[in-house]
Amino acid sequence: MPIFAQENVKMWSYLTPDWELRIIQGTNLSSSCHYSKFVPSNMLSQFFDHGFVQLQSDGVRLALMRLYGGVYMDVTTMLFEPLEKNFWNHVDRSPSDKDYKHLVGYYGAWYSLPNKNDGYEVWMLTAAAKDPLVTAWQQLFFEITNEAPKPFIRNETTKVLNKRFPGVTLDPLGEFWINYSVSCTCLHALLQMYPEMNDMYVNKSVIRDVSKDAFRLNLELDFSDEKIYDFFVNSPVTSHNIDRMVKGVPLHKLTTHARYFKNDNMNEWRRLNNLLGYSRIHVYEKAKEWQRTGVWVDS
Repeated sequence: MPIFAQENVKMWSYLTPDWELRIIQGTNLSSSCHYSKFVPSNMLSQFFDHGFVQLQSDGVRLALMRLYGGVYMDVTTMLFEPLEKNFWNHVDRSPSDKDYKHLVGYYGAWYSLPNKNDGYEVWMLTAAAKDPLVTAWQQLFFEITNEAPKPFIRNETTKVLNKRFPGVTLDPLGEFWINYSVSCTCLHALLQMYPEMNDMYVNKSVIRDVSKDAFRLNLELDFSDEKIYDFFVNSPVTSHNIDRMVKGVPLHKLTTHARYFKNDNMNEWRRLNNLLGYSRIHVYEKAKEWQRTGVWVDS
C-alpha cells in the first residue's frame, strides 16, 4: 500500500487492539488478502472482471459484510476513536434487543432522495453478519450487476427503470447520481419496494450526516484538493489545528484529494506527518486511557 495508507492502518491497529484487521485487495491472486479468499465467485457478478473498479469494490464490500459483518472502511479513512464508541456498540448485541441496529454509518445529502437520508456512504459500513437489510441490499446489487457488463438502471431518454425496480422513483436524483453509485441506487430502490427494509433503515439504524464530522474538514476547506493537501502539509502545529482534525469526531474520510497523499516516498510521508503526526499523538494518549479504563475522554 502507499505510505499514507500503511501509516493510517497502523493508527487503526492502535485504536482497535482487540480487532482482527484484514486489508482486502484485488490485484495479487496469490495473496492471502485477495478478495477471492473471502468471497465465493457465485456472490459476484458474472461480469465482475469487466466492470469498472467501483462496481468491483462495491460487490466485494457488500458480500463481505453480508457474510462476516464487522466494520468495512476504505484505507483513506482516518480513525480518531475506538470503533466501539460510535459504531460497533450499536451492532454488538442480540437481534432481539430493542436497541439492536442494522446499519451504522453515514449518508450524503447530495445523493439522498428528499427527506430520505438514503444516500448511504459505502466507504464506511457497520453491520452484523447475515443482517437481513445488508443481505437484501447485497442480493439486489448482485442481481442488477449480473445482468450486463454495464448495469442498466434507467433509460436516459424514456426514464424507464430496470424491471427489478417496480414502482420506484429516482427522479429527483438526476442521471449522474443514479449511475454514480449503483450500490446506493439499489439501496434507494430497496427501501421503496419493501416497507420492512425501510423500517430497518429509518427506525432501526444509526445513519449520520457525513457533513457533520466525516467530511467536516472537507467542507470547511470547500472540498478543494489543494486546500486539504496544504492543511496537512503546511498548517502550523497548533492546538486549534489539531482540534480541527480530531476533536469531537470519530473519523475523517479523505475523498478525491486522497491521491495527493498516495506517494511511496517516505520523505513525502514525513511532510504529511507535520500535522497528522501530532494529531496521532493526541489520539494515542486518549487511546492508552481507553485501553486501561474503558473510558474515552473527549478533550
